[in-house]
Amino acid sequence: MGPGVRIHATNHTFDRTDIPMMLQPLREADVVIEDDVWLGANVIVTAGVRIGRGAIVAAGAVVTKDVPPYTIVGGIPAKPLKSRIPQDEGGKQE
Repeated sequence: MGPGVRIHATNHTFDRTDIPMMLQPLREADVVIEDDVWLGANVIVTAGVRIGRGAIVAAGAVVTKDVPPYTIVGGIPAKPLKSRIPQDEGGKQE
């Protein structure tokens, strides 16, 4: 993990408009980070996300959805940029 990585297993809900935001309930959900994952500097991972084996998360990304294995993601919110799995000329994964 790079410096400044933050992993949050809780998040505020905001469904109700009749009570202030700070009094809304929290949603808790596990964060799963599989083996051989690289999280760049200042990455934020939100509640309920699974980051698959061998994935790379670019510096500064905010991960709000699951990341498939061996996928490189980046941005806010994080989106797939590239697969780490080589493909032959026929498009089949090796």
